[in-house]
Amino acid sequence: MTEITINRKGTIVSGIEVSGHSGYAEEGSDIVCAALSTLMQTLDIGLDQVAGVGSFTTQRNDVSGYMACRWDPSDSAYRAGGQILVHSVVLAMKSIAGTYPENVHISEVDASDLL
Repeated sequence: MTEITINRKGTIVSGIEVSGHSGYAEEGSDIVCAALSTLMQTLDIGLDQVAGVGSFTTQRNDVSGYMACRWDPSDSAYRAGGQILVHSVVLAMKSIAGTYPENVHISEVDASDLL
């Protein structure tokens, strides 16, 4: 199962972590994993190259199926456009989790102490 953790500082999203393989199909043919991976890569590229958010970090481990993006929600570039991208990605992930509940689980946590 793929576990998605949405980190919040109050009501504002400050990071997203995705870990594990969904188990929908074998690795390399898993459409659920492919969709979530694409969303995380879009988030990474969008925050950096489109929104210009300078205060974010990305970690990834392709072997374990882990990727995390974290940012400072007070960053002016995040406020100007990054949050639209983030909320779109969160809604898409929730849609996938709703369609594949046996393969994707989402939790939301207060991460006020994280960047």
